[in-house]
Amino acid sequence: MKLAALARIVPKTDRTDSVQTMMTFRSPPEKVWGAMMFYEEIPQRPSLLLRLSLPVPIRTRGDKTTPGSIIDCLYDGGTLEKRINDVEQARSVRFEVLDQRLGIEQCMTMTGGSYELRPTVEGGTLLVLTTNYRAHLWPRFFFRPIEHAIAHAVHRHILVGMRTVLEGAPALTGELAKV
Repeated sequence: MKLAALARIVPKTDRTDSVQTMMTFRSPPEKVWGAMMFYEEIPQRPSLLLRLSLPVPIRTRGDKTTPGSIIDCLYDGGTLEKRINDVEQARSVRFEVLDQRLGIEQCMTMTGGSYELRPTVEGGTLLVLTTNYRAHLWPRFFFRPIEHAIAHAVHRHILVGMRTVLEGAPALTGELAKV
């Protein structure tokens, strides 16, 4: 990976960070929850940024409904293994990353994250996807915006894929929010 080559020549650090991306679905939380729990394959082609910087997420395998379950996330050149820590039906799933083999381990290491579903006044759902990670590249003022852009690209790829499967149409760019 290009990021791994870059990591060999820049100074290192070990800082924790977090990225959140939000998307609104027209469906109520219960329907989004069902789609999220049984969602496995991402139907659309990834963005150029994602294709150039990381292995692309392809699908997941495993039971997302039970704390302690192991989820295997398959990428087009790597894997990520997660353990489900906490599940609140139609509200949230929290997980920790047990093993990461994406070729970017010298740049960043994912530690965990969550999916949170919030009902909207229109009867839809705001889905907030969070990734927690350990950043290894320094200086932070330079690398943090790059890491966040890449993480948002991964999040958008996953969320738009879920929305396509659930609602049959991709999200509009204006409906995505970065936090």
